[in-house]
Amino acid sequence: MQAERWLELRLGDQPIRIGYRVGFGAQLATEVRKAADRDGDLQISAAEGNAALDARSAELVRSLSVCVGRTLETVRCRPLAARDIERVEAEGWVPGQSGHLHFSWTFRLDQLATEVGAVRVEDHYEVPGVEITDVLIDPPTHARLSRAGDGRRTEGVAQSFNWIERLREPGPRTVVAAWAPPRSRSLASLVVGALLVLVPVGAWLVHRRRRRPSRN
Repeated sequence: MQAERWLELRLGDQPIRIGYRVGFGAQLATEVRKAADRDGDLQISAAEGNAALDARSAELVRSLSVCVGRTLETVRCRPLAARDIERVEAEGWVPGQSGHLHFSWTFRLDQLATEVGAVRVEDHYEVPGVEITDVLIDPPTHARLSRAGDGRRTEGVAQSFNWIERLREPGPRTVVAAWAPPRSRSLASLVVGALLVLVPVGAWLVHRRRRRPSRN
């Protein structure tokens, strides 16, 4: 295997998080290390590793977007930004026994799963050598998934699946998940809320009127 990709949609986290990981086999890892080794001393210093990771993070952020809403039909989309990165790691700058190299990111969204009912993630990030992309969808803790999986499919619940990149249809990788959205406040509840405010105010006005001294 030259390289692999893992994408996780963690709806059980509070708030929602997206995990993204890329792993390079020994041959490609050697090429990535060589590109990061700016001074050619055959070692990756902390500064070189951080610079290479920052460049890769910036490229990934430009290639990911997230859509959130009550339903998949009404989601609102936005590109991810550097501020959404909660954690980033690199493992394998110093080659181990396997020679592999891994990069991983955790993105933290603003929303809780209890506040929405659907998420769609679109991934345009192309990494040469990646042969398989594995996807895992961690369901919300308060509701069952009504739909999950490849965004090109119209129905079904698949909490884990993969794409074989050479066989995948052109276009972004799209992961979707939907569950029961929170109930909207009904007209009856709005009326009750208004009464809870107006009744005490009315009682106070009546009490004040009764206490007002009469004029001769």
